Amino acid sequence: MERAKILCLFAVAALIFGLAAVPVLAAASADQEVAKKASDPVYDSWKKWYERIGGDQASSIALGPIRGISPSTGSRGKVSLNLVDGVATVSLRNLDKAVDIWLVDNKEGPGKSILPEEGDNMVRLGRLEAGATKLSKELGNDFFNSFELDLVVVSEADVSPVKSRLLVGSRSTFERRYTRDRLRLNIPELVSVHGDFSINSDPRVRLGLVSADVLIGANLFFRGTFQGNDRSCGTCHPPRNNLVTDPLDIQNRLRRSPADPLFVALPGFKGRFPVPRLERPDLLVDFGLILENVDGFEDPGVKFIMRSVPHTLSLATSLGLPGPLDPPATDPNGNTVLADGSTDEFVERTGWSGDGVFPPGTLRLFPVGAVIQHYTRDFDIREPSPASFRLQNDTELDRMEQFMLNGGRLNELDLATVSLTNASADRGRVIFNTGVGGGKCFGCHGNAGANSPFGGNRNFDTGIETVRIARLDAQNIPSDGGFGGQEMNSFNFDADGDGVNDSFGNGGFNTPPLIEAADTGPFFHSNAFETIEDAVEFYSSPAFNNSPAAVNILNAVFGEGINLNQQQNDDVANMLRVLNASFNIQMAIQRIEAARRIGGAFGLSARNLTNSLLILASDELFDARRVLKEKGLNRSQRFDVEDAIIFLDRAIRSRNANTRAFNSGAALSRCNRANGGLGTGLEMTMGQANLTF
Repeated sequence: MERAKILCLFAVAALIFGLAAVPVLAAASADQEVAKKASDPVYDSWKKWYERIGGDQASSIALGPIRGISPSTGSRGKVSLNLVDGVATVSLRNLDKAVDIWLVDNKEGPGKSILPEEGDNMVRLGRLEAGATKLSKELGNDFFNSFELDLVVVSEADVSPVKSRLLVGSRSTFERRYTRDRLRLNIPELVSVHGDFSINSDPRVRLGLVSADVLIGANLFFRGTFQGNDRSCGTCHPPRNNLVTDPLDIQNRLRRSPADPLFVALPGFKGRFPVPRLERPDLLVDFGLILENVDGFEDPGVKFIMRSVPHTLSLATSLGLPGPLDPPATDPNGNTVLADGSTDEFVERTGWSGDGVFPPGTLRLFPVGAVIQHYTRDFDIREPSPASFRLQNDTELDRMEQFMLNGGRLNELDLATVSLTNASADRGRVIFNTGVGGGKCFGCHGNAGANSPFGGNRNFDTGIETVRIARLDAQNIPSDGGFGGQEMNSFNFDADGDGVNDSFGNGGFNTPPLIEAADTGPFFHSNAFETIEDAVEFYSSPAFNNSPAAVNILNAVFGEGINLNQQQNDDVANMLRVLNASFNIQMAIQRIEAARRIGGAFGLSARNLTNSLLILASDELFDARRVLKEKGLNRSQRFDVEDAIIFLDRAIRSRNANTRAFNSGAALSRCNRANGGLGTGLEMTMGQANLTF
């Protein structure tokens, strides 16, 4: 009788709260829910594009110098490949010496890395003399069936790529995967950085919520220290702080743990590997700025700039070859020259200046640059060694890239069909999407993302460096030139008073997505503005309207700059707050649903895992509440979010499976109602990496 009453009560609650139909009093058998394989919509979408352009018959690799691995050089290039017929064509520019071109098939094993090393399979493609631009060679239609191309290396003439690496290029993870699938080759297994980290038995993998590759990549991202100073990618991209490190997060972490490896350069650091000079302590703690040697390590204590930590959310939507606003020009080697001075050698825009760890900018190699820059145990040693760090191997980089491409959202919105219930936010949406007389925001941030409707992900000189934090000037911190490789054309900053411009670059910075913006401030590469309102107002300021982006692009396209009044600025900022809140809530929904599936299949044995997911969901809801409450937006939806937070707290605290299921279901219902109340057209496809930490 009592059991019947309990069942009846839960049935009534399910009707009231709209709980999903999952087992309440008894967990489902785990055997009924296991061994499912997670789908990979990012790869599936890429594969369709790759096959449209010719697949393995139309592969290409960008070539450039990697900081710390290659000497500074103005030479760049690309390799065009027909992997089916076995034809390789190399195009280089600004070549001032004779070089050899090498194809490298890395052999993995203890002590091996992505770099060419003794024992790797290396084939010399040919030689280019100084001033030459092109080399082509037919290797045979079975060559790439047994030679897995990992790297292309340009070395000095008659010098092995083990010793000389002037330019380096790598195939993307997806291209490598596609070729393996085409040839039906086995993908190498990876031993995790933690011996007790069991992939196949993880409930997320068994239920098909997360692929083993993405979970391994997450483990490497959040916990892989690569024999360095104990830092990992997660040191600066913590999952509980929207994958950013801001001043408030830094100060809280400093109070909690002065041994946190983020603080290796601070006086009195309590961890294992203090590295003085690796950061500017006051600028790190007070402003969240990280020291970066984006233009090389020749003099790392002088040749540097200070940058904030960008989030790594929604990279699948934000990377891409930038397209020209006007009909493209070409350089003598046939490369398309874009408005920002770059060429079509670029594969993906990474980092604040879009040139990533080296000019071709591929995401796959970005973690290599991160290790060299941030993980070293000796400020003056930036090469792999027992005293500094090790570099990742190919399989590790593949997994890390798969993780990074599956975070945040995987789709773009269509702002033209979005409707927001908050009147100010919806006015902001119209202003955002209006050209003449409006905000013109869509010209760089199509659909509040990172891509321009005029041509992909771009760099723009917006004049943002002219409003950087005053203390940087007071300390003679070199000005940030943005996109590197040439003297800046917008600024001239002589840090050491020797009459030489210490800044390199053309002033261009990369366009980030805006849907994720409101809770990931401070804003821009220098953390120049605290609030999203201040960031929006910048674009109506003289600093922006006198910049090359406004003068050469907005005036040319629209005949005017941006001149929004205070109400219009607030409306646009409110739109961004609502979009961000919807993003937060939908990520919370994804995590709650995953926790409920895991709990239903594995019961309390998976309580630690489900609690972690529910805690991360709660973090997102706190963010949603904050970005709305700060401006008094969407009162009813805020109350739903607050209720969801309370229900999640009850679920997390409970050790009873029924109570946990009831409260997580109630939280899920409130989240769905809150998101639906924000507006329509806000559906976001969330990536599986959001379920890792």
